[in-house]
Parts: sequence; C-alpha cells; structure tokens
Amino acid sequence: MRRLLVGGLAVLTGAALVFGALAVVPMAAGALNKKQCKAVSSIGSDIRGQGASNSLQASKLKAVGSSFSKASKKASGKLKSALKTLSSLYNTAGSKGSPTDVVRYFVSTSASKRYANALKTVLTAISSCATSSLPTSTTG
Repeated sequence: MRRLLVGGLAVLTGAALVFGALAVVPMAAGALNKKQCKAVSSIGSDIRGQGASNSLQASKLKAVGSSFSKASKKASGKLKSALKTLSSLYNTAGSKGSPTDVVRYFVSTSASKRYANALKTVLTAISSCATSSLPTSTTG
C-alpha cells in the first residue's frame, strides 16, 4: 500500500510540475494554430493561480479539472479530446474521499492509461508550440 501511495504521488506531482511549467511556454503558430497554443500555454498559470499544482485536496483537484476544461474550449481535435479527458479524470479524482483514494484512482489500470495517453497528447502539443516559436538561424 505504501508503495502504491508513493508511486501515485510521484505521478501526480510530476504531472503537476509539468503543467506548472506551462505558464512559460511561448505562444506561436506551428503544427497547431495560435488559439490552440494559447490554450495549452494558459493551463499552467491557471493551475498555479489557484494554488492547485501540488495538492490532493478535492477542491484543488476539481480546480485543475476546471483548468483543463477551460483550455479544451479553445482547442480542437485530439488536443481537445485529451484536455477533456484530463478534466474528467481530475474532476473524478476530486470526488474521492481521501488522498489515498485519489492515488488509487489515478493508478488504476483504466485511469492510468487514459491519463498517460491524454498527457502525451498535451505534452506533444506543448512541444510543438514551443518548437515553432524558436528563432530560426540564417546563414549568410
């Protein structure tokens, strides 16, 4: 049980740190349009602004879910679907009774697979937006 709790907390904390860093992702058009890049770049500042980046409290988890839901309204396609999935997962986790129940939920086979797939899609979008904003070098 202790290993389950520690492993689950590491997953949640790692994801919170990733999304906490999203506030510094520059907005730019690349493989995604500017609106979608803005959606993913706003998630981190929104979560940090609510003080929810490293909490297992129900209200904080629901606030994270709300942030993903808000971002999904500006996105489309696979990114929108991934953001909605993350919103749903965090809202469901927020309805669990204790931090232990939250961790059990996130490490359950069904939730962990959905979480990993959605997180991969969102991180790919972040990478695409960040990469497209890098200056290009010219040789002359």
